Amino acid sequence: MGCPWRLRRPCSQHHCIYEIGLTDGWGRRLPGPRFHYSWEERPWLFRIYSLFGGRPAWVAANLRVRDNKVWGADFVLAVEAYPGEGRNKGSFYEDFVGLASGTRLSYPGHFGVREIREGFRTLESLQCLGCEFVEVEMTPQTNASDIERFNQIQFNCLTGWRSCKHPVDLAPALWAQALQEEQGQQLSEEQPCLLPTQILAREANDIAIVKVISVGSGRVNSIGAHRKLTVRILQPMKNGRSYRTTDTLEFSADPDALRAEDGRDRSPLVVGNEYFFLYRQPRPGEISTTPALWPCHALLNTPANAASIQQGIALDPSAGEPYDYRDAP
Repeated sequence: MGCPWRLRRPCSQHHCIYEIGLTDGWGRRLPGPRFHYSWEERPWLFRIYSLFGGRPAWVAANLRVRDNKVWGADFVLAVEAYPGEGRNKGSFYEDFVGLASGTRLSYPGHFGVREIREGFRTLESLQCLGCEFVEVEMTPQTNASDIERFNQIQFNCLTGWRSCKHPVDLAPALWAQALQEEQGQQLSEEQPCLLPTQILAREANDIAIVKVISVGSGRVNSIGAHRKLTVRILQPMKNGRSYRTTDTLEFSADPDALRAEDGRDRSPLVVGNEYFFLYRQPRPGEISTTPALWPCHALLNTPANAASIQQGIALDPSAGEPYDYRDAP
């Protein structure tokens, strides 16, 4: 196998993403924009190659470093499916399994309460373009037994005479878990209220201390009844590069966004009070330019809440780092 490696964007002891990949030697010798495209132009060569045990495949991994500490890593194993096998009859496609470790499990538009409680998040598909895959994301809090079973990858798919046709062949335990997660019941928006404050702070991509200046009248939009809040930024705390102290901003918020001290009830925000806002910035390309504040993501500025928020931020060393896809959640 060939072994290309590279550094993703500027690299320093403060922040670095180091990538390494192993690819099938024959595939690298064939010209083409992607691995399986090269084989598609030479199906006869693919047949001969497979008769001698050849298995077009690639392995990739990366390490993410901040302040000389590794806080995340990814690993992917992919195998090319033979024409006429599996679901994609007569064509080439990839089966792959991915393992990722980081600090957060949430992603844009979804706060995965069930995943946070379990300590991991899975994703699978048999419908992606030219591929079938299964993936899992974990954190340092993931149970050791779960980490062990998810790491049971069938590397004999690279060397065995029998072709691995589907992700279940590459990672049976992970595939079974992903199917189970897909069929599970979705939890209501009330569930985040029951999570510990430090976990809410770990999962939030953006946190600031604000003072509420005004609360607008209620309105209904695509995500339900919301109000427009005007607030003044008192202190950016997490991913606060976009704002400065004393900036005045508008937020779109649930009328009862405030998380009560016991975490079991919600109550209205009060003009003049100071809060911790655990919010979400609009993503590039979104029509709205207003940050969104979800239920239970506003906490009163008290010493107890401040301590919990700081503990949560400390659990997420990726916070505020440039050049990394985990800035997105």
